[in-house]
Amino acid sequence: MLLWRPEVIRRLSACLVLGLMFVACGSEKSTVESESFVRSMTPHHQQGVELIRIGQVRSDDVRLRKMIFEMGSYHHADLSVLAGMADGVGPAGSSFPGDVGREVLDELSRLEGREFDTAWLAAMIRHHEGALVIAGRLLESHVTDSELLDFARNVVTVQEAEIADMKALLLELG
Repeated sequence: MLLWRPEVIRRLSACLVLGLMFVACGSEKSTVESESFVRSMTPHHQQGVELIRIGQVRSDDVRLRKMIFEMGSYHHADLSVLAGMADGVGPAGSSFPGDVGREVLDELSRLEGREFDTAWLAAMIRHHEGALVIAGRLLESHVTDSELLDFARNVVTVQEAEIADMKALLLELG
């Protein structure tokens, strides 16, 4: 029988070994990408909560306060989901896309009125654009975890819409 010749068996064995190595490496890469997402998105959402808290206290614009309230309604829930995903992942990173920095947060705490509203919108737009980068990396990766992928897709959907709304309000506020 031709199929069981030593040469065919060696080739099939080599293909099997390479296939297993590919699956193992892909799985390892997927795990690294998943962990990277959680380590980046957790501090990102924590900073989002801080921006929301500052906005709730300092904004006088009713339209902006409505946006801030809506953002606040999901940020805490998202942090809980991320905390559940973070088991065994290791510490969250200190640097992440969209990080507005301590100096911007401190400056926002000093501003008032329209100046605050426009500065806050600019900071949150930058912050949301960072979330799109983090989520985009995961969506372009080898990750197959449906819960993680759904979370990332939701981040993209919600934050793209919020960016559009914030840009429109920023134009109105001048």
